[in-house]
Formats: sequence, structure tokens, C-alpha cells
Amino acid sequence: MWEGGVRGAGLLWSPKILNPGRVSQQMLHITDWLPTLVSAAGGDGSSIQSLDGIDMWKTLTEGRDSPRKEFLVNYDPILDGAAVRFGDWKLLYNPQGYGHWDGWFGPSGRNETAPETSLKVIIEMVLNSTVAKAVRAATPDAYQNLTSVRKDAEV
Repeated sequence: MWEGGVRGAGLLWSPKILNPGRVSQQMLHITDWLPTLVSAAGGDGSSIQSLDGIDMWKTLTEGRDSPRKEFLVNYDPILDGAAVRFGDWKLLYNPQGYGHWDGWFGPSGRNETAPETSLKVIIEMVLNSTVAKAVRAATPDAYQNLTSVRKDAEV
């Protein structure tokens, strides 16, 4: 539901890449690799039937805008939770069974319109967690700069 495995780093090398040495921030999903690699090999990646993937070869090699605008991040039928990305926004529904995270989250990683998801509340939840209490028992100043560390971690 969160960003683990969603925002990943990768490396692509090919003599067919125009303007090599650049960093792409384009949205790409794991399902896109099959049609993209078929296209890279000279085939028609869009001709593969019944795929969720999109041919991203021109996006990766020519720097074109990504045709992918959304994808399902996760669906958990046991805890009845789901997350979907649409552009720079993510919709969370009951992730890990905690309904207070429901809502749309924008590029900052926060839903500023929902007070229960403000940075202050999130920090309080972390500091009051069982793990944080155990860590502070061993190292009292372990979470001293948590707010600034969290802000510095924003992309």
C-alpha cells in the first residue's frame, strides 16, 4: 500500500537510447516490461493480447511522456484494503486495516486536507508506537530529530 517496491531505482543501457545519461521520472509498472522488451527486440509490444502492460520503449529510449497514467498498487482482500496511483496522486483505502489513512495523497506524501494524516499526527503515532518506546528505552535521544529527518526524506 505504501511506497516500498513502488518507487524503485533501475538502470537501462542500450545503444538505441537517445540522450543517454539522463534520469527518467516516468511512471512505469512491472507489467510494462514484457511489451517493452518485445519492442526492444524488434517486435510489436502492443500486439500481445490480454496484457496489462504498456510498451514503454519509446518512453525509455526517446524520453517521450509515459503513456501510463495509473496502476493498481495493491489489493488486500483479507484486510479489505487497496491503493491505486493516478498521476502524482495515490488513493489509499483502509491500508493494513487502519481506516484513518483513507484518502488521496499528493506529491508531498501527505493529505493536507485530512488532519489525521498531517505530519504532526503521523510523528506522534510513530513516537507512541511500541517499537519507538522500546528503542527510546535503550537510546533515549533516538527520535530527537524525527520531524526534520522526515521532512528531509521527501522527494
